[in-house]
Amino acid sequence: MTSRLSLLVAWEELAALGSQEGHRVPETVEWARGLVNEVLHERLRLPSGDKRWRTLMPVAHGIVDLLARGIQNYHSERGRGAP
Repeated sequence: MTSRLSLLVAWEELAALGSQEGHRVPETVEWARGLVNEVLHERLRLPSGDKRWRTLMPVAHGIVDLLARGIQNYHSERGRGAP
């Protein structure tokens, strides 16, 4: 349950990150939106009509941005370690 609640703890930060302009692959954003929706409504059983969850897309964007940043960091670190 802790990992599911982490989404709620990071909600505002992810929404702020996702509100920034940037290129995102639509299929990846849709995957992240589905993930957020599943965690909120199916796993945590929060009501879908609750207006607190209107920021769903910025949070999905934030997740995509966070993953992209992690992948970039991984490749950068691997590149530095190569001879």
